This record gives sequence, structure tokens and C-alpha cells, in this order.
Amino acid sequence: MMKIFLRIGSVFLLCLLCLAYCFLKKAPTDTCRIITNDETLFLNLEVADTIQKRTLGLMFRKSLPTNNGMIFLFDTPQKGSMWMKNTYIPLDMLFFNEKFEIVHIHENAVPHDETIITTPMPVSGVIEVNAGYAQQNKIQSGNKIICPIQKDEQ
Repeated sequence: MMKIFLRIGSVFLLCLLCLAYCFLKKAPTDTCRIITNDETLFLNLEVADTIQKRTLGLMFRKSLPTNNGMIFLFDTPQKGSMWMKNTYIPLDMLFFNEKFEIVHIHENAVPHDETIITTPMPVSGVIEVNAGYAQQNKIQSGNKIICPIQKDEQ
């Protein structure tokens, strides 16, 4: 019986260590620009480039530094589908097309809300930033994103 408890405890400890590693390990970042009608904005974006990173996103984080966020790239254009489960930070979501043009903005996504946030059209990705960022910086549909992760042909 004691061996079973030790094994269960060991597995539990290993899971906790793996979760801690995922949270503490810094994701790769890119400095991206958003070209608005008024100015060029610079964002430091973590790249959600694996299934695990895309699944975790910004969940469980208590804060997000100003001018920081996360970029998600979809393998093929699709209707954007995000939610705020386990997300503590209110977010703006900037959905973009294959040309890295913003085509839809969802402002002030509510923390922990499990309502699915969708786009009216297929998109190639989304950038998540602190809520209020889009309005404060006058970001609108048609603004261009320039990012090192873009494919050469774009």
C-alpha cells in the first residue's frame, strides 16, 4: 500500500514540476509592428508555435507587461475561435488574415469567460494584448502587422 502512495506521489510531483517548467520557461518572442493610420506600434510577442503553447496561451498568468502579448498562427485560414477559460487578464484580440492585415478586433475579452469568441470570416492568426490596447492605440481593421515570423512570400 505504501508503494502505491509513493508512486502516486512521485507522479503527482513530476506533473507539478512539468507544469512549473512550462510556466517558467520563456517562450520565443518576436518584436512585431502594427502600422496604424497615426503611428507604428512595437509589440514584444511570445510565439505560440506548438500545440501545447497554443492550448495554454495566456492562461493562469496574473499580468502582462505593457506592449507585450502573444501571437497565434493557424496552419490554414479558419474562423477564429478563442475563449478566456483560466485566463486572469482581460484581453483584446486582433485577428489577421494571410496578408497579416487586421480583419477583426474583439475588445475587452472577459477573464474566465468560457463563451467562444469567433470571427465572422476565416483568419490566419490572432494577437492577444492587454484589454484597451486596441482603442488606446487606434488600431482598426486594415492595419498591417509586420512580424519576423511571417513567411517570405508575404
